[in-house]
Amino acid sequence: MACLLKRGGVWTVRVFTEGRDRWRSLRTGDRQEAERRAREIEAAIKGQQWLRRQLDELLTRAAQEVRPDEAPLLCESVAETLRRLLELVPAERRDALALSLSRSLVEQQRRKLALADGWQAWLTSANRATAPKEQTLRGYRAAWQRFAAWTAARDLRWFHEIDEAAALAYADDLWGSCITPRTFNAHVQFLRSLWGTLRVAAGLGTDNPWAGVKAKTAAPDSGRRDLTPDELRAVVGSATGSLRLLLLAGTLTGARLGDIATMRWADLDLAAGTWSFTPMKTSRTGKRLVLPLLSPLLDELRAAQAEALTPHVFPTERQLWQRADLTKVISRHLEACGIATNEAVVAGQARRKARVVVGFHSLRHTAATLAAKSGANLALVQKTLGHSTAGMTAHYTHADTTSARQVLAPLAEIMTLPLPAAKTAVA
Repeated sequence: MACLLKRGGVWTVRVFTEGRDRWRSLRTGDRQEAERRAREIEAAIKGQQWLRRQLDELLTRAAQEVRPDEAPLLCESVAETLRRLLELVPAERRDALALSLSRSLVEQQRRKLALADGWQAWLTSANRATAPKEQTLRGYRAAWQRFAAWTAARDLRWFHEIDEAAALAYADDLWGSCITPRTFNAHVQFLRSLWGTLRVAAGLGTDNPWAGVKAKTAAPDSGRRDLTPDELRAVVGSATGSLRLLLLAGTLTGARLGDIATMRWADLDLAAGTWSFTPMKTSRTGKRLVLPLLSPLLDELRAAQAEALTPHVFPTERQLWQRADLTKVISRHLEACGIATNEAVVAGQARRKARVVVGFHSLRHTAATLAAKSGANLALVQKTLGHSTAGMTAHYTHADTTSARQVLAPLAEIMTLPLPAAKTAVA
């Protein structure tokens, strides 16, 4: 029975329930209004008591009468009832309550995984397809740390709480941070792969929430540009010493910087004019690539071998490459040759910093393009440059060593023309 009391000109109601008094301020000094509000509060409290008694009785009967094969159907009915009840909750409290209820269910699961443990679980999982290299692993870690910070800021704690809507929301946030399409795709691809790896350990369903995130398409002119024949001769001719030899090797082999910087004399057959090595990017396959050494590269390698003191052809550049400083040296040299290496950010572009448009990798692009323009078979270009697919070769072009010589011949013709007089090397 409700009891009204007036304190300081404001009515208060006292309702005795569940063995104790409950006080509620009615926030009015009018007696009739106070009585109306008191009746509403008393009815609400009694209604809650009735509903709780009914639920308790239902659970008691279920424990006694429901057979194991009937329990799943009953759970589905209760779930539908719960969804309808949530619709009665005020909108501003609905999401928080739904999250709280879902966490209560997760706590009862035998297999579950907290987002805070996601990185370590993935790192130690035997279900990973490959063991990435350290540099690749650093990129994965950075992608996870960004995602982990985003989920922590939104109080998301479990893998179960990341549904397709959450994945799309994160993708929007990621793209809104002004990154390149390539970086966006790398982040999403890693998260999609991580979810697949940890699906069983986290007790998830078969649907991957990241499957619905669409990859971004790079702009047609977003890659490295090719160098002209005059630029090639200027870049090589104005360098001296080992830097000159490094650039000449990149020009006449089309190999990647890491493979050339770590080139070993033992992998060179200067008598036959070949270089046999396992490209770093495809080292997991164990396949070796054999490239011809064309003149004037072969001549300069023979001259350098006579004075070699280490097993590596480029000991200085190898150390710079290991410290991630070699690209900076090459960029300064290109700038000194009058070649702009970066493109500034233009309003409306989805990136935060200048984009590299010319670098050592441009030599590889140029090799593919000139070979294609000379009429070389695309499959031969693919095999010579060590591309995994013909599609990758096509991207670069906007067997045996004989075929490889044919592919690289246009570059050799360019470099056999008189080179500009050598200048002081750029340090």
